[in-house]
Amino acid sequence: MQHRHEYFPLQAQQIETLSPQISATNPKWLDVQVCWLLNRGEQQSLSFEQWTNLYRDLLVKNGFAKGCYCNYPLLKEAIESVWSEEWLRSMNLFPNETESDWLHKITRKHRKSFSYLEHLVALYAIQKDIKLSEVIDRGKSLVKSNIKKVKLTTFSKTKMRENQKIWLNQVKQFGAKVARKNGYESTYMWLYRHNRDWLLNTNNKYKRPIPVVNNRVDWKSRDMEIVRAFIRIINKHSDDVSGPRLSIKWLVSQLDTGTSVEKYLYKLPLASIYLARYSESITDYQIRRITQVMIMTRPNILPRWQILRLSGLSDERMTQMTCEFLDSLLTNFWALRGQ
Repeated sequence: MQHRHEYFPLQAQQIETLSPQISATNPKWLDVQVCWLLNRGEQQSLSFEQWTNLYRDLLVKNGFAKGCYCNYPLLKEAIESVWSEEWLRSMNLFPNETESDWLHKITRKHRKSFSYLEHLVALYAIQKDIKLSEVIDRGKSLVKSNIKKVKLTTFSKTKMRENQKIWLNQVKQFGAKVARKNGYESTYMWLYRHNRDWLLNTNNKYKRPIPVVNNRVDWKSRDMEIVRAFIRIINKHSDDVSGPRLSIKWLVSQLDTGTSVEKYLYKLPLASIYLARYSESITDYQIRRITQVMIMTRPNILPRWQILRLSGLSDERMTQMTCEFLDSLLTNFWALRGQ
């Protein structure tokens, strides 16, 4: 009985059966380069910069460059012509059009390592008589050995004090951003290069907010338009006893630009005054609801509790003025009925 975790050693006939019957178009060249690589021993590989310079040089010299960039369609066509599609797909090396494809990345600035097969497939398509040993030597020679030395400019302590004094006077008076725009950009840059810590600390110490004036909107004209809109809304709902409470929030929501008006109400003085005067308070709304019930039930006079139930009020929710209004109204009605 076989078990799921039982070990079965690999047999020679199984290796022959499982090995793919796919061969590269150029097995001899490939075998030579792989053998040289294996017999080379452990050595340091080229750096990313060296690989980048090497491929750039090979692409330009062999006509696979388009300006400063690789002519990708031409290189892709060359790879498909010298390597069989079946072998490339079996090795997962068939190039595609995506920007993340290995062929795109290997012809650009190198930021990671590539497999030996990726290098060999690309190098043979670029230059058929190339040898991997020559590639390594050429890559090492393309890196510039001479590093440009930056010449440090010297300056006197007197010049430092003068520039600090000039900038300090300006930044105290105008702030850093305005001081730079007022013709002291060169002073700022000089101090940034030679004494950046002092400059940044000074700018932070005398930081000033820059007022932004927005003149795109005529707020006076808009204020008049919004007041006229409020007048139309209140006139439309003033005689509707059963309507909703005409609160400030409800009136603003009836405008097409309600969100903008609510946000910039401080810039609309006439609209603010109008809303404060003609919007309906909680007391006004409660009295209107009681009045609506009295109109609906006339000429009958309902008990106090029934009026509160029909109007959706209670002694806990009523304001003092509403309570006084209702009590006064009922007292007068019962007094008239008693006569």
